[in-house]
Amino acid sequence: MISVTPLSLLYLVPTAVVYFMIQPHYLHACRQMRRLDNLARAPVLNQAAEIRLGAQVIVTFNQVDTFRDRVRDVIDDHIRVWAPYVMLNPWLTLRLQLLSSVLQLLSASLLLWLNTSPSTLGLAMNFLIQITSNLNSFVQMRATLEADITSAERVWSYAANVPESQRAEEQRPAPSWPDMPVINFESYSASYAAGGVPCLRDLSFSIAAGEHVAVVGRTGAGKSSLSLALLRALEQGDSYNGRITIDGLDISKICLADLRNRITFLPQEPFVFAGTIRHNLDFAGTETDERLQEALSACQMSRFFNLEPAQNLLDYPVSDSG
Repeated sequence: MISVTPLSLLYLVPTAVVYFMIQPHYLHACRQMRRLDNLARAPVLNQAAEIRLGAQVIVTFNQVDTFRDRVRDVIDDHIRVWAPYVMLNPWLTLRLQLLSSVLQLLSASLLLWLNTSPSTLGLAMNFLIQITSNLNSFVQMRATLEADITSAERVWSYAANVPESQRAEEQRPAPSWPDMPVINFESYSASYAAGGVPCLRDLSFSIAAGEHVAVVGRTGAGKSSLSLALLRALEQGDSYNGRITIDGLDISKICLADLRNRITFLPQEPFVFAGTIRHNLDFAGTETDERLQEALSACQMSRFFNLEPAQNLLDYPVSDSG
């Protein structure tokens, strides 16, 4: 179009400038609304997963109406955020189309006022329509990209967090620790965030070595918080007293990496990663083949595989989720 007439610059440059002036107003609102939408959607998904896993318990204890009200509340909260977010795109589209129409009208009027030949006028208007259409698509795609990238932004924010520093008073436990893994909670209190509401308050109990203990409670009672407390994943500020000891050592004074390497959790639903049986049994690669085969035999898993020689069993491939 520029090769047809230098007058194209009269509307090409202002068009691009005005288009990019509109973007910041839309993008600022779109990013914030997308973040709110992601936050409001999480309770809906959590509630759906909780109902799916506990449907029989909900029906047995006649709590259908209670959970129906909960679902209605979280969906209403999500819609309050989702509806304005959805309306942002028509808001942008309307303004871009109005701007395109105004620019096309002004350009046509200018070319007619300059007595431009009909062929040149038609060609210029044709290219102007194409340019405004491409600018519309570019602005909307850029806006969509910035809105969608907020999900990745949340992941980056967690990845960019300052790693937990090793405190000067932390000590390295003996290689054999814990010999007698007696767990003691002594007036222990903690919260998920510094200065937040305590999720565990003034707990005191003891679990002997080899003892089997069941922790029972409703959702949010703090069952999973006990596990996180053993890993020092909770905040225990200066305002909270108490401590946790394992085999007589205060875990707040133990090197965090050593502490977490000595504690093993067995989830109700096992996680199987793509790779080999060896990789799933021994992520660190520190155990011998004999130890791994003994573990499989103890779990009565080796009888499901008829591979020769025996150590090939450890290299048996598995896919995601088994």
